[in-house]
Amino acid sequence: MGMALKIRTKVVLIASAIVLAALGANTLLGNHVFTREYVRALHLRGQDLAATLNAQLDRLLSLGLPLDNLVGFDEQCRNLVRTHTDVAYALVLDHEGRVLFRSDASPRGAAVRASLAVEGHGGLYVSHTSGASYYNVATPVRGAQGEQVGTIVIGFPE
Repeated sequence: MGMALKIRTKVVLIASAIVLAALGANTLLGNHVFTREYVRALHLRGQDLAATLNAQLDRLLSLGLPLDNLVGFDEQCRNLVRTHTDVAYALVLDHEGRVLFRSDASPRGAAVRASLAVEGHGGLYVSHTSGASYYNVATPVRGAQGEQVGTIVIGFPE
């Protein structure tokens, strides 16, 4: 009887370890897949919202005005944030990463970390500001000749 109890205990312990390992692996994999899909969805949403601002900028830039000479585009950034409650902020940066237009009241010309001003193709990043984390979708703004003249950044709370 004593021997059977020891074997039964070992089988239960081994089975419990296998179940716990499987649950742990399932949780990690599920979390990874969810995070990847969530980030992908945010990236697509940010690109769509940036396309709205970009279309407005394209109309102004087609008049031959340089991006840094435009006035009042902050209101379009604020409207985007007011209309889309999941958006924390919208920025338009010049080609050197300086803020030209923004949805909040902070001063123009402040430098944004270089990682936000993506050269060429845009991208998604996480930034940390004042203890909060944000997903940032960066989309290039093209001039009349197709050159990158700036970057639109749409920020989502993490």
